[in-house]
Amino acid sequence: MAFMHDSMKRLYEAALHKRGDRIPADVARRMNASPQTISNWEKRGISQEGAIDAERAYNVSAAWLIDGNGNMLLSSIPQEIIINDSPDHEIVRKVKVSLSAGITGYAIDHIEEDAEPIVFRKSWLQRFNYSADKLIAVYVRGDSMEPGMHDGDTIVINTHDTHPSDGDVFAINYEGELLVKRMIRDAGEWWLSSDNPDQRKHPRKVCQGPTCLVLGKVIHKQSVVI
Repeated sequence: MAFMHDSMKRLYEAALHKRGDRIPADVARRMNASPQTISNWEKRGISQEGAIDAERAYNVSAAWLIDGNGNMLLSSIPQEIIINDSPDHEIVRKVKVSLSAGITGYAIDHIEEDAEPIVFRKSWLQRFNYSADKLIAVYVRGDSMEPGMHDGDTIVINTHDTHPSDGDVFAINYEGELLVKRMIRDAGEWWLSSDNPDQRKHPRKVCQGPTCLVLGKVIHKQSVVI
């Protein structure tokens, strides 16, 4: 390639240093991104959401990836911990979401039983303009997003961001059911796509009208799979 964006040069440097990932396909698998997304980043630079994914995948600074400032290595990333009142942290509760078909609103019930909240540093949220009161955490159900997301994983949804973006993962109210899918733009339509390679079991669905309502973008994942 004659030209590669500096942010991707830094990502490949970090991938090799931290995980030994040497080729774009390895990076794509590690970050649960499509090869086309990686190719686009090489030309235009890594997206903000991509930098956050890379921060989690390689434990390197998203800010360093984007602009080269600061240190590559991240001493501490947002993770699930038990913490009491702290001026430096924000808590995102795990919830159950109740949906109705064709209705943009939803009801939430906080989960009490052994469900520690997700705790983020305020500085991390501020870096990416996330507001804690717009974030909810839910459990992933089913295998449609494997290998990147497994049944029982916890994801954090930014309910402030409901604008579809090609290749990113969103929570969707699909006919009254909560789905977590990658949104793909194809032939002038938005599609809900599963990452599971078994497309016969998990066929993509067109997203249009009141049967498909975006609840928010997935910005964080905690996996139960080592």
